[in-house]
Amino acid sequence: MRQEAWSSSSPLSSPTSSVSSAAPSRSPSSTSGLSSGFLPSPSANQSSRAITSMLGPSSKFRHLQGALSQPGKLPDTALPTIQNSVNVADFCWDPFDSHRLVVAGDDAKIRVWQIPSGGLVDTLTDPECILQGHTEKIYSVRFHPHASGLLASSSYDLTVRLWSLESREEVTRLTGHTEQIFAMAWSPDGKLLATVCKDGKVRLYDPRKSTSPIQDGPGPEGQRGARVVWVCDGRFLLVSGFDSRSERQLYLFSAESLASGPVASAQTDVSPSTLIPFYDPDTSLLILTGKGDTRVYVYEIVPEAPYFMECSSFHSSEPHKGMCFLPKMACDVREVEVARAARLGKSTVEPVAFRVPRVKKEFFQDDVFPETAVWWETSLTAADWLAGSDGEHQKISLKPRDMTPVSEAPKEAPVRKYLPSSVYLEEKTDEQKKEELLSAMVAKLGNREDPLPQELYEGVDEDEWAKFLAQILVMGVQVVGRAFTRALRQEFAASRAAAEARGKAGQQSAAVSSYTGMTLQEAQQILNISQLSPEEIQKSYEHLFKVNDKAAGGSFYIQSKVVRAKERLDEELSIQQQHQKKPPDQHP
Repeated sequence: MRQEAWSSSSPLSSPTSSVSSAAPSRSPSSTSGLSSGFLPSPSANQSSRAITSMLGPSSKFRHLQGALSQPGKLPDTALPTIQNSVNVADFCWDPFDSHRLVVAGDDAKIRVWQIPSGGLVDTLTDPECILQGHTEKIYSVRFHPHASGLLASSSYDLTVRLWSLESREEVTRLTGHTEQIFAMAWSPDGKLLATVCKDGKVRLYDPRKSTSPIQDGPGPEGQRGARVVWVCDGRFLLVSGFDSRSERQLYLFSAESLASGPVASAQTDVSPSTLIPFYDPDTSLLILTGKGDTRVYVYEIVPEAPYFMECSSFHSSEPHKGMCFLPKMACDVREVEVARAARLGKSTVEPVAFRVPRVKKEFFQDDVFPETAVWWETSLTAADWLAGSDGEHQKISLKPRDMTPVSEAPKEAPVRKYLPSSVYLEEKTDEQKKEELLSAMVAKLGNREDPLPQELYEGVDEDEWAKFLAQILVMGVQVVGRAFTRALRQEFAASRAAAEARGKAGQQSAAVSSYTGMTLQEAQQILNISQLSPEEIQKSYEHLFKVNDKAAGGSFYIQSKVVRAKERLDEELSIQQQHQKKPPDQHP
């Protein structure tokens, strides 16, 4: 599935001086925990698509309120804040109460804030309640996906504690960690809780049955941080972390067998920041990015090999400090928008949309947009869940009333192209086209019936070739001695081997066979047979010598002449053999 993303040209700007100088704000990238530092509230799920986001961490929050449909710059001063009094380690919104915000602090306390309807008007200084129990600073907080008022928190005291916001007390404490707890995540059905730890372990808990892990397995080797999220309807756990070489890696674990290790992994790049995952259960899209990154990775996770299907990524020229994803109801289904996010830059908040390219946008793409969970409605309380009850989200369709599903779209019949009758009458057959092509080629090249060169070749007797070769051979022997004889022997042997390899080696003539392995005495015998005196040889082949000095290259010149003479002899013999094989009636 190919993804494409766009960024709004008119971003929602964030104020630059909304925190007092008495308590300077830190960038979200400087958080002591793995907080995203930038989250949308459930109020973004409403039809107005408003963003009520918090930016941190510091002892104070900057509170942004706006609408994606009405981008613009916010005032630089007089913005209300939330006075948390201690540095923020992590925070999260209650999915069932869009006005409740839970903040984990460095003082091992959890503060629960109640945001007024319509957003902040004045600065808040007093939380609704404070949850105490951890002995060291808290690392992360997560709400239960089904039970209202049930909160999980992890701390540097190596425990995970469950809290009831109704009774405002701790209800369960999970143990078994030996190092810092990097991240935790509830399963989609809310029965299990997964954690990833600095000790390189991934653990799985069933809080209602045991305070110890029911499974554990090898996790990322790197100790710089990690995140965990459930994918594929809770069948797999995806962990983003680092390997031993500090390269960012993605690991996929089967929830039924953590001990066997990851079933698949994918490498992204090298960066100091941890990839923060967002998973869309409707499309099984995994979107990841880190603080300070300029790239957003997109994968489609499938429950079988190859597991990771990489899609097109989103790139930006400027790094971002965070990215939060809005609820699915905020997506524009008419534009086949499968995910919408808010990207926090240095001084701006930009909407970013992830879209699937489709041709028939006038139809509702029901293959991309199945019924989605109504996650903002709960069917049980924390006490019900602790007693053994399990909730299940209702489903709702994202199809607008005025759109027809693409699965019900009428099938288009293939369009037949009608041509004028004159076109069919003038259409030529294949034979006509072939004849015209041949006629054009003959006209261009000419219908020439000239004889071939070998037909005009008269040739000479083999004895004359023998005399010619003998003369050159004797002159070569006189100039360079046996070196020339060896060179000639090698030339004949190589030529013979090449002819045999081609399957075209014929019977050697007497002249050629007499030169194979020739010695100086044999060369003298050929000279005697040719009945030529040395004076005649010197007179007839005086042009063979460029210079009198043998070291000046005369021997190589003679060798080339001998080789050429041999080639001409072979050609003549081949022509004679062809004439001998022809039937008698073909000769004139």
